[in-house]
Amino acid sequence: MVLASCGGKNDNKKTDVNDSVKTEITLGVPKNPDSIKTEEPKIVDSSDVITNTEVLNEKGQLDPNSSPTAVVQTMIKAGKTRNFGQLLKLCNEAIDMDGDAKDVCEIASSKKSDQDDFCEYFGSAKISGKPRIKNGVAEVDISTTAEGGSKETIVCQVKYDKWYLKGF
Repeated sequence: MVLASCGGKNDNKKTDVNDSVKTEITLGVPKNPDSIKTEEPKIVDSSDVITNTEVLNEKGQLDPNSSPTAVVQTMIKAGKTRNFGQLLKLCNEAIDMDGDAKDVCEIASSKKSDQDDFCEYFGSAKISGKPRIKNGVAEVDISTTAEGGSKETIVCQVKYDKWYLKGF
């Protein structure tokens, strides 16, 4: 007698007799279908969403340089959490950054009032639309409720397959 079993242990069995060989197959049907738990979809802030263009590092965290969107999401997350450590990864001396971009790179060591301004502005920001990429330079639009509501375009540049802050 040959027994073939698929799935977990189950009492729902089908028996087939063919040429004096008995085959017993376990069907993968749950005993109580109502016991299957499903989760309701969770609504998350757009800055927490990882899209298919972004890459996780070896620790399972978002690589801040994986895409122009990741660069901007890193800035927004820093504004919400006051964790400025990741912002240094957005800067590369090989990129010709404007003054605003340099200020973002140095915010961790800036005065508390400058950090507060950064958090007020980027902490309420949301990405608007998709990045526009041309010749290794990307523009990512954001909108923020700071300063009475404003829109800004963040400019990023690719260098060695990584994206860096260039200006805004």
